[in-house]
Amino acid sequence: MSRLNDRAYQLLKGAIRARYQQQPAARIPKEVLWQRLEKLRLQSGEPAGFEDLRAIVSDAFPDFDLGLLKSAARLNQPKTGWGFWAWGSWGCGLAGVVVATGGIALANLPLPPIRNVVADNAPLLLLPSFWMMDQDYRAATAATAQAKQLLDNATSAADIELGATKTQAAQAALDRLPVWFLGSRPKTYCTLFSCRWRFTLDEFAAARQTVARLEAQVFQERNAQALLNQALATVETARQQHQSAKDSSAQNAALGDWQSGIDRLREVPQETLAGRQARAKLAGIDRDFQSVTGRAVGRQQVGSLITGAKEYGFRAALAAQKPPHPVEQWRVVQNLWQEALALLTQIKDDDPQFAAAQRLRAEYAQNLAIAKQREALERQSIESLEQADRQIAQWRTLAAADPSNPRLLGTLQEIENNLERVHPASTAYAKAEQLRQFANQALQRYQPMTPQSNVAPDAPATQAR
Repeated sequence: MSRLNDRAYQLLKGAIRARYQQQPAARIPKEVLWQRLEKLRLQSGEPAGFEDLRAIVSDAFPDFDLGLLKSAARLNQPKTGWGFWAWGSWGCGLAGVVVATGGIALANLPLPPIRNVVADNAPLLLLPSFWMMDQDYRAATAATAQAKQLLDNATSAADIELGATKTQAAQAALDRLPVWFLGSRPKTYCTLFSCRWRFTLDEFAAARQTVARLEAQVFQERNAQALLNQALATVETARQQHQSAKDSSAQNAALGDWQSGIDRLREVPQETLAGRQARAKLAGIDRDFQSVTGRAVGRQQVGSLITGAKEYGFRAALAAQKPPHPVEQWRVVQNLWQEALALLTQIKDDDPQFAAAQRLRAEYAQNLAIAKQREALERQSIESLEQADRQIAQWRTLAAADPSNPRLLGTLQEIENNLERVHPASTAYAKAEQLRQFANQALQRYQPMTPQSNVAPDAPATQAR
C-alpha cells in the first residue's frame, strides 16, 4: 500500500504551489517539496499521518495551514470495511433524519469535518452546496469578464461605475467559494448538471489577482475622473473671472488660475478614460487660453530676452574693467557683447518694447566695436614689442662683434620706431618703456668709431626679455 494516495497528493501539491505563488522567495525550492511528496507516494507501508505530512513542509513554511494538513491526512487513511458499512449505515440514517427534520441544511453547513464525511459517504446530500458553488463560480467568472470589458473599453463615467459594481459582484462570489474545498470536483453533480469548473488553488489565486487588478483599476479611474472634474471646474471659473475682471491685477490672477487648471488637465493619467477625455478637451482650452494671453505671453518673452541681454552686457562690462587686458580677455568681452546682441535681435519690430531694445542694441554694438579695437591695439602692441625685442638682440650681437659697425645706429633707430608703436593702453607698454630707456641711453652713448679706435660703447644693461 502506498504511503500517500492520489487524493492527498493532489491536495498537498496544489496547496504548496499556491504558497509559492504567495511567497516565491521561500528558503527551499518547491521542486524539493514535490520530490518529497513523490518519494512518499512511491513508498509502501503504513499511510502517512499528520506529523509525517507536516514534516515535509515545515522547514519551508513553518506556518503552513494545519487544517489542510489534517484534511490531507484524513484523505490518506484507507477506508476499512467496517468504516464503509458503519458510515454507510450512518449515511442512510442521516438521510432519513434529513428527510424527516431538514438535516440537509446541517449536511451542507460550510464546515470541513461535516462536508468531508458527507462527501465521502453520501455526496448526493451536498447537491445544494455543489449547486451553490457552481453558481458562485459561474457568477464570479461572468462578473469578472463583464467588469474587464467595461473597464478596459469604457466610454463614459457610467461604464466605470457599472464596472465597479461587476467587480464587487465578482469579489462577493469568490468570497462565497469554500477555499478549503478547492481541488474537489463532485463527479455525481458534474455528471448530472455538466459543471464547468475545476476548483484548484491556482485558478482561485488567478481569479483573486484578476479581481484585485480590476479593483485597483476602478480606484485609479475614479481618482482620474475626480481630477478631471476639478481641473475643468477650475478652468471654467477662471474663464468667467477673466471676463468680468475690471483691472489688470484681477485679470492676471484669473490667468494664473486658468493656467493652473490646464496644468491639472495634463496631470490626469493618460491610460484612463478621464485622461483620454482630458486630451480631447485640452486642445480647445489651450487654444482659448493662447488667444487671450498671446500678447501677455509675448511681452513676457520679450522681457526675458531683454533681461538676458542686460545680464550678458553686465558680464561684458565687468570683464572689460581695469584695462589693459591681454588679447584673450578682449575676446571674452567680445563674445559676451555678441551674445547680448543676439538676444536683442530676436525682438520683432512690431513689439511695444522694440524701441527700447534697439537703444540697447546700439549701445552694445558700440561697446562691441570698442572691444574689437582694443583687441587689435593689444595685438599690434605685442607684435611691435616682440619685433623691438628681436632687434635689440641683433644689435647686441653686432656691437659685440664690431663696435664700429655703421649698422648699429640704424638698428637703434628701428628699435625706437617699433617701441613708439606700442600703445600706452596695452599690456606691453611697461616693458616697452624699459626698452626705450635702453635705446635712448645707447643712442646717447654710442658714437661712430674710426677703424683705429679700439673703444666700444658699453653693452646695454637691460635685456629685451
